[in-house]
Amino acid sequence: MKIIFPILSNPVFRRTVKLLLCLLWIGYSQGTT
Repeated sequence: MKIIFPILSNPVFRRTVKLLLCLLWIGYSQGTT
């Protein structure tokens, strides 16, 4: 559990997660319409 916190606080990791979430949201939106 202690290893996860530094990863979550890593700005590059957080930016990558945001990008993935955006891509998933776009794919989901296009799939439903």
